[in-house]
Amino acid sequence: MVPPLRLWYPHCGCGTSTAAEVPPLQLKYSPNVPFVLPSRRIFTGTPDVLVADIVRYVSQAVGEAIAARGQCSLAVPGGSVADAVLPPLSRALLPWDRVHLFWCDERAVPVSHRDSNAGQAMRLVAGSSLATVAHLHPMSGDGPDLLAAADMYAVELNTVAGSPPVLDLVLLGVGDDGHVASLFPGHAALEEQHRAVVVERHAPKAPTTRLSLSLPVLLRARDIMIVAFGASKADALHSALEDSRAGTPVARVVQNANRVRIMLDDAAAGRLTHTKLEHLA
Repeated sequence: MVPPLRLWYPHCGCGTSTAAEVPPLQLKYSPNVPFVLPSRRIFTGTPDVLVADIVRYVSQAVGEAIAARGQCSLAVPGGSVADAVLPPLSRALLPWDRVHLFWCDERAVPVSHRDSNAGQAMRLVAGSSLATVAHLHPMSGDGPDLLAAADMYAVELNTVAGSPPVLDLVLLGVGDDGHVASLFPGHAALEEQHRAVVVERHAPKAPTTRLSLSLPVLLRARDIMIVAFGASKADALHSALEDSRAGTPVARVVQNANRVRIMLDDAAAGRLTHTKLEHLA
């Protein structure tokens, strides 16, 4: 059973807001510009060592955001990264009442469904302060009108993280094909520049209909952490980090984000030959 979600509701009349109030988002990415990497560091190590460092870094980022702005906006993925990171993160002694937790993407299923990212998270952190105290912002993926759900999630993002939204920290996993969140190579949703949240109706893997933060919202974040485990991710990371022509979603994040910290186990880093790596022990 999925523990009940503690949903956050804005106290600012946002219930009357419409999608028209969400400002256009501009993405300056172009595949023709020179390949100039943003501020980035790439770490390798065993999964256990990496997860411990991820929790340390996220905890530090949360504290810095709260000190600077009085709150922290954090976006998390589902999948294997959530499985590995969310349980130890939920045990961190943080001021969770000042943390707004968003999701990078969601499947078009009820939160009780085994494929729901929010449902997965609530099972992983059940009973923790993260689950009971933090301000949770799950996407409504099971409603009849996903475009309306995307617009309302954009309003939530604007209310918490500014207009246009600037998230403090985004955690991203990576698919074997180089996708991040539910932004897939060659799909129209990847090219969206005006919506904060997009609807993907043709994901390569079921459930095929999803909601996702758009690429401009991801790139605007103050800090991004990309996490990948396993040899199946090696080709995607090799392309993103060592091929200036790569246009996969993860490559676009690496090439255009403000600050990127990349966490790879040895298998995921196995094809990197010209990239500076910092090994964690």
